[in-house]
Amino acid sequence: MGNGPEGVKIVSGGSGIKELKLLDDENFNKLIGEIEKLQKSTDFIIIDTGAGISDSVINFIMTADEVIVICTPDPTSLMDSYTLIKSLVNAGFPGKINIVCNFVRDRNEGREIFNKLSYTVENFLRVQIRYFGYIERNRVIRNAVINQVPFIISHPRDPDSKRINIMAMNYLDDKNQAFDDGKVSFAKRIVDIFAKGGG
Repeated sequence: MGNGPEGVKIVSGGSGIKELKLLDDENFNKLIGEIEKLQKSTDFIIIDTGAGISDSVINFIMTADEVIVICTPDPTSLMDSYTLIKSLVNAGFPGKINIVCNFVRDRNEGREIFNKLSYTVENFLRVQIRYFGYIERNRVIRNAVINQVPFIISHPRDPDSKRINIMAMNYLDDKNQAFDDGKVSFAKRIVDIFAKGGG
């Protein structure tokens, strides 16, 4: 586990969560032990599953309290987002599904993309998704990727950095109203999902 800025801890996933099902019992138990330690010392655990809807990805997402789906204006991204949401709905995901529209020209395009996705999801899947926010396409973000420094650190006053802060604050406001100490721990949910052979 590495130390990131502002007290954020970073755990590299290596080649991805699909490798979880390949772990032997001893290493899987070590992983769960580390996750249990992690959840005792952190406020939130954020997992970037990357793209794709393999069984392992879906099962891992099913352990989460909420999902944030990142989509772009590209038609294939919208289709991939819909396919992921459909897979989660079919698997019985009980949490909120949030949408962030990335690489958009402006606020209007962000809202337009969300509306298209939301209309399709509501009509065909009969569930509601939540608009979480948008990130504009700009040079600052492209340079951040090249320089390997998050733009929210290198350019904290950039409008997209401010948007991310607003999204985070809105998320925290929701969580402050919904904490449940009786909830099954994240580590236990991972054990339950993968012990069933779903991974």
